[in-house]
Amino acid sequence: MMSIELNQLKPMYLEQYFSTIINEPGAHPGFADTIKLQLGITKPISNVRIAVIRLDLIPPAVRDKFADSLDLLLFSITNICNEFLKAQQQGFALRHWSHEQEILLLFWGDGDQAAELIQAMNRAFLQTLKTRFHFGLSNAAAFPSAGASAYQQARLALMGRNLLLNDTYLHLFSSASGSNKNTPLLFSEHEERIRFAVLSGSKEQIRRALRPWFDLLEQERFLSLEQLVVWRQQFELAKSIWESKNERSRNGNSRAAADGEHASLPVDASGFFDFAQWQLAVLAEAFEIAARFAEQDKERSVIEEIAAYIEQHPHEDITLQDISEKFFLSREYISRKFKQETNGNLSDFIAEVRIKRAKELLANGQLKISQVAELVGFQDEKYFSRVFKKRTNCSPNDYRKHHFDGDV
Repeated sequence: MMSIELNQLKPMYLEQYFSTIINEPGAHPGFADTIKLQLGITKPISNVRIAVIRLDLIPPAVRDKFADSLDLLLFSITNICNEFLKAQQQGFALRHWSHEQEILLLFWGDGDQAAELIQAMNRAFLQTLKTRFHFGLSNAAAFPSAGASAYQQARLALMGRNLLLNDTYLHLFSSASGSNKNTPLLFSEHEERIRFAVLSGSKEQIRRALRPWFDLLEQERFLSLEQLVVWRQQFELAKSIWESKNERSRNGNSRAAADGEHASLPVDASGFFDFAQWQLAVLAEAFEIAARFAEQDKERSVIEEIAAYIEQHPHEDITLQDISEKFFLSREYISRKFKQETNGNLSDFIAEVRIKRAKELLANGQLKISQVAELVGFQDEKYFSRVFKKRTNCSPNDYRKHHFDGDV
């Protein structure tokens, strides 16, 4: 029983050990003998070459198959990798503890056979999982002292690769990796034009606003995963600003920002980035935001129309039922939306409108109090006086004397 538990804990311990080397430089100044023993390493290891697999680009069929079992997919990938690495004592594959969507491959020594092994792994993936994966591969580096540096090289090779070139699954690090300018994708440079288009609610205007951005990418012929992550972060920030400027955002309609780094990307059946589908996805998201804002504006317009109607008819004894019938909306909907819009209830607003008009009419000394009451929708003068006093702390007569006696 104890040996079974130890065998179950061993992979977790190894993952933690190597993840620490990568994430905490200097935490392990030497390659522990106990680790070498567990991995069956009999020769000295002074260098290592690291490869990274990320699950950002997974074909739809594979993504759907493992939608509810990411752990099973990660286990399957690492298992296949280790069948090649451990069998030939070439290295070790593990899950990266700090990034759940990453798998790390360590090739012992200078990793001269790394490219060949990766090709063999992809053939195995194609046979078992019906797909291939993209690998970022570092240069050889001192181990464990430079393990973190090797990891960054592998990650940069993967994140900085040109997604528009669908010619390889193996991406090697070089001094030029990631050196391509990111400015063509910066959302901030196009934000104002796109924001106005989104707020217009017009799909055609949104298409026209995004077209120069898409065209610039077409002309540059370079688009990296790193750029997409930066763009997503900027886009989410812009959306939050748009919503904060939209009055309806106070009603809890703001949506949580997506995780830019882990957002799935459109890919074809071979696992290559689908640029055309990505453009359609960007357009669809912009359309969705525009539709949401339009709905918010529509709701606000209805409340504004109701308020305007009440202000234009202070002489009528308007009720919630009257408004419900006129605007073809339920009483519950009107009450809820009116409170959200004005931070007050409808009956109070109606009363305030009528009292405000009554104050204006009281300036005319020729009008009797009963006439003023009738002109603001009250058939009973005594009831009008009670409501007026409740709202102003004085009777209609006292209000007239205090404010208008000198003018009458």
